[in-house]
Amino acid sequence: MLGAVTLALFAGAVFFWFHPPSGADTEQLHAACWRIGALTGALWLAYDHLQRVPWWIWAFVPVVLIVLARRPVLLLAIIPMLLAIAVLKPRKARRR
Repeated sequence: MLGAVTLALFAGAVFFWFHPPSGADTEQLHAACWRIGALTGALWLAYDHLQRVPWWIWAFVPVVLIVLARRPVLLLAIIPMLLAIAVLKPRKARRR
C-alpha cells in the first residue's frame, strides 16, 4: 500500500513538473507531492525494520515532536543528549 501511495504521489509530482502549476494552491500541491512522496517512500523501504521498534518509542516520539514544535529552543539541548546516548550506549562484548 505504501508503495502504491508513493508511486501515485511521485506521478503527481512529475505531472506538475511537465505541466507547471499556475496558482499558489497547485504549487503547494506540487511541493507536497514531492515531500510526502519522499516520506512515504522512506517508510515503505523501512517498513520491516519499523515493525521491530519497541512500543514505548511510538508513544515517546510524538510527544517529543510536539514539545519541539512548541519550544524549538529545546532542540539545542536534545541534539547533544541524543549524540551522547548514541555514543555511550552499551555494546555487546566481542568473543575472541
